[in-house]
Amino acid sequence: MRVWVIAFANEKPVFLKECFQKKLEFLKQNDDIGIFVNDKGYLDNTRNEIFKEVFEDSPNAILLQNENKESLKGGSIYLGLSYALTNFPDAELILYSDIDDSMDLQDGISKLNALDCSKTDIIDVFAGIRSKRALRDMVCSKAYSLFVKLLYPKLFKISDLHACFKAFRPYVLRDFFNSCKITDIGFSFEYDILLFSLQKYTIKQFKVGWEESKFTSGRTIKNIFKTILRVIKKRFFIKNSTVYKFYRG
Repeated sequence: MRVWVIAFANEKPVFLKECFQKKLEFLKQNDDIGIFVNDKGYLDNTRNEIFKEVFEDSPNAILLQNENKESLKGGSIYLGLSYALTNFPDAELILYSDIDDSMDLQDGISKLNALDCSKTDIIDVFAGIRSKRALRDMVCSKAYSLFVKLLYPKLFKISDLHACFKAFRPYVLRDFFNSCKITDIGFSFEYDILLFSLQKYTIKQFKVGWEESKFTSGRTIKNIFKTILRVIKKRFFIKNSTVYKFYRG
């Protein structure tokens, strides 16, 4: 059994219903569990009602609320991973992804399974690399990724830092939560867990089908600016943060 953490926030309700329907079909097809986390920064009851309408009493889906308004997507991932680890400790893999359909999850799972079965040594972490990206999206993403990687050189080992297709063995997450003091749960939480994994575990990266989706809403300029400030703060001013501990290349 695999457990997915899927964060959603500022997607328009008219699109969100279709996104939920596609995710439900995917979960049922693969007999997986989906933990959907609603970012309270964009919370209104409309999105909760849409979730209930689509999933009803489906055993494949769980809805959580991210109560930390300032934590954004990173806080939702943190909450979902913590919940998954506590409630599904025997899962084969715990993964996270976006709610939209830009990432071809079925393609990712097929390639992940092929990689996992072809190796005699176990792979601890899987990281997707987006393919067929639009030029504007690729340039902006690479520019921001370069900024982050210059602050934390070890992250140069991750080809596509912000591809939202990451999979972890439960013992990796358990080790991470037991070993690390998380001092700032924001968007940059994703860097914390990758930096930790690079220190101790085997990471396999592979291309996953990706194309621009009509559901993709992107982040606001305000949130991007806040994220940049938090990354700088963690790098230079929070001396006991996980990223400070593991940044050295």
